[in-house]
Amino acid sequence: SSLRVVRPVFYSRWGEAAPAPSALMLDDATLYTGFYRAVTAIVAGGFEGVTNTWRGTPWYALPEVDSFEEGGQFEAWAAHSGTRGFALAGWVTNSSSYSLTIAQNVTPGTGTYTFSIWLLREENFLLTNAELRIQCFDSTFTNRILPDASTNLTVPPDNAWHQYVITGECNNTNVNEVNVSLSAAWLCNY
Repeated sequence: SSLRVVRPVFYSRWGEAAPAPSALMLDDATLYTGFYRAVTAIVAGGFEGVTNTWRGTPWYALPEVDSFEEGGQFEAWAAHSGTRGFALAGWVTNSSSYSLTIAQNVTPGTGTYTFSIWLLREENFLLTNAELRIQCFDSTFTNRILPDASTNLTVPPDNAWHQYVITGECNNTNVNEVNVSLSAAWLCNY
């Protein structure tokens, strides 16, 4: 009953390169089933990750995307600081509208959570909604134990970086997961 963390680990070790094909591929790692709420996927890169090195990241996108044709991807040129940022594609024409949530689950505990993010909107990006949110869940990972802290954002199309911040209080000792997210919806600009 006092268990707080389960940490699944995949460990491997390998030697010198061999003639191709000689790769081990990893994809779709899952810890638990149900609604994709916690960090259940192994993905490449992150907001501040190294661009040319694979690493697991706690940042993920819902729905899962790995190309601009799907709505967005991690890119070096999208970074405000560090080496990577996440870019949403407003020029892809395989759909007239898109929506995406970029989220991270953080170590749970009672106290104050402050989520800060920098956003840059280019002048021709047709943003229809942007929202920051902090959610607290119990051990089911679906039941919210407190009302969400959320705020709608007004992001000017001025091609400049702007910082947005949201703060939320979690005073329930039954907290098992805290999720911070940016949700965005936008239209294709034909």
